[in-house]
Amino acid sequence: MKLSKKLGLALATIITSSSILLATTTTAQAKCSSIVILTSSGSYYEYSFADLKTSAAAYVLGDTVNGALYQHFAANRASINAYHDDARNVYVAASTVNTKAATTAAYGGTFDFNSYLENSSTPSTTVTAKQVKNNSGTITIDGAADSTESDFDVISIE
Repeated sequence: MKLSKKLGLALATIITSSSILLATTTTAQAKCSSIVILTSSGSYYEYSFADLKTSAAAYVLGDTVNGALYQHFAANRASINAYHDDARNVYVAASTVNTKAATTAAYGGTFDFNSYLENSSTPSTTVTAKQVKNNSGTITIDGAADSTESDFDVISIE
């Protein structure tokens, strides 16, 4: 049972990491520069897409210091709320992106994430989020050390 849970967790991590890597590897001029998540406690956290991509790769390779940002993202993400487009300097709601991608796929088209973000007719939204960064393995939120981080791992609760 423990092996299948670990395998499932590893597969989920690889799938999420791959999604982040695929979404950011494009030659378009505009790009998603950050991703905003909604946490289960109702907070909005914003992560640099480039930093998150690098951290996800490090995490998959077992580097806990450089992988800390991705680990924080994965542990706190209840849902993806928005993406920041650096070309228009706006946020686009994830629900808008998801709807457009699904509609495009349903009609047999190919969805181009970055082109959709940079399109001036794509609706934007307002986001207020706390900036999350990795400072040598210490996660900071708006410049302060994350007070929810712990120095131990829970192995089991009886």
